[in-house]
Amino acid sequence: MPRLGASAQATVEQFASQMDIQAYEAPDGAYSFDFERRGRFSVLANEEGEIVLSLTARILLSDLRGYAQLAQLGGYDRDRDLLVHCGLNRSGQPVLALRTDARTFSLPVLLEALEILSHRLRGWSG
Repeated sequence: MPRLGASAQATVEQFASQMDIQAYEAPDGAYSFDFERRGRFSVLANEEGEIVLSLTARILLSDLRGYAQLAQLGGYDRDRDLLVHCGLNRSGQPVLALRTDARTFSLPVLLEALEILSHRLRGWSG
């Protein structure tokens, strides 16, 4: 798995410092932050040179209604010209993700991504 570049790592460390938490790089090169209400926010690089930002909800889906609701959380955001992807992690928890260009990745981009993903998950019961 590719690793974040030096500039992206500095942005993640700046984010962690602003949140008053530590930033630790996992063996696969990802950074993850656990928030009590928001869930797990992760930052990692992909093969295409982009940065993937994801937010995992702390719920397990138990029926088709939950899967349908999850599918509705993903989609194209016209105001920001980005696509929010939805899926499940290995544990069956819902995950929302979006991609951004590593060349324009910055603290404001990271904070906006967290807000976009949080907003979509907020109030959803699964």
